[in-house]
Amino acid sequence: MSKFIDFINEDIKAKRILFSTLPTKTKRDIKNFNEKNEETKEKYLEYKSKLVKYIIAKAKTFEIKAPSKNLEKIQNKINTLEHLKFILNPLNTYYEKLGFDKLIYEMSNYYEADFKSVNKVIDEFLSKFELAGIKLTANDFDYTCYVKEYMTIFLEVRANNFVDTKKLSEVFENIYWTNPEIIQH
Repeated sequence: MSKFIDFINEDIKAKRILFSTLPTKTKRDIKNFNEKNEETKEKYLEYKSKLVKYIIAKAKTFEIKAPSKNLEKIQNKINTLEHLKFILNPLNTYYEKLGFDKLIYEMSNYYEADFKSVNKVIDEFLSKFELAGIKLTANDFDYTCYVKEYMTIFLEVRANNFVDTKKLSEVFENIYWTNPEIIQH
């Protein structure tokens, strides 16, 4: 910016000298003088517009944004940053980051939960895998024939948005009476 001001000051001095040496005795000389004066005026108006644009751009960098009065928006921003802090924390294991630790705890204490909450935990597990791009099928649950049978029905019911859970509970009861340790599988 200071170089530009120095350039303008030097140019003004040069133009003063030029205008002081131009002849103004005849009509033709006055016409040449006026033309030169108009050219210089246009040049300086162009400099002025560029300088105004520069000053406006610089002024925008110094503007302080007014704090937002929308508390919901601020709370959402805080929640997003808290979640990001949790995800990027190198001390948290991937079990914690994905929420698997909580889900495993809930599954290991299945005897305290009811049938719907156990199914909800299984659904959350499947959702976490789908979030990572892994689509599990009934063949992925071939630990025992009972688990595979239950997960086949569970995945069918889940695909229908849990519309017919009666079938799921019937299959669970049949398997449970045959093998009460089904959940531990």
